[in-house]
Amino acid sequence: MFCHQCEQAAKGIGCDVLGVCGKQPDVAALQDNLLYGLKGLAIYADEARKFGAKDREIDVFLIEGLFATVTNVDFDPARLETTIKKCHEMKEKAKTLYENAAGCKAEAGILQKLKALFTGDEAKTCQEVAAPAAWVPAADLVKQGEQYGVMAFHSDPDVRSGIEILTYGLKGMAAYADHCQILGKHNDEI
Repeated sequence: MFCHQCEQAAKGIGCDVLGVCGKQPDVAALQDNLLYGLKGLAIYADEARKFGAKDREIDVFLIEGLFATVTNVDFDPARLETTIKKCHEMKEKAKTLYENAAGCKAEAGILQKLKALFTGDEAKTCQEVAAPAAWVPAADLVKQGEQYGVMAFHSDPDVRSGIEILTYGLKGMAAYADHCQILGKHNDEI
């Protein structure tokens, strides 16, 4: 477990055994797993939009899923496990949406495009960027989620911090968007 997304973070650095807020390590791992799955879902949903295809259910799920990973929003392991399984269904739906809109299989489309962006030593980066698109929930969601924590992908603290700042910004926007949806407000442009 490692979490540093709130001002209560242990020693001002991060919680690595138990959250000061009460977050348990299994919940942290489930949230990390969900966030990783949402990245895969977003890859396909974003690419489908480039072809004019979108799905309101996918959009709403992305917002709700991101919001569920914000501090003190959802610490219920059973609900998170259900959300993770639904995330896979939504990712597959977004993949199909993309493939139908693009007129090709993902392996020949977006995944090939991602591979073309990176050459030589950058090939590992390509695998890291594209990997969430291939994500499938494991039988042990907690153990799987432990692989996707904040510290898992980058050893450079500056790079990691940049990624986390962007991630927290997206989570914050998702919180506002979720509240807007509850109030019956929706705008595709936002």
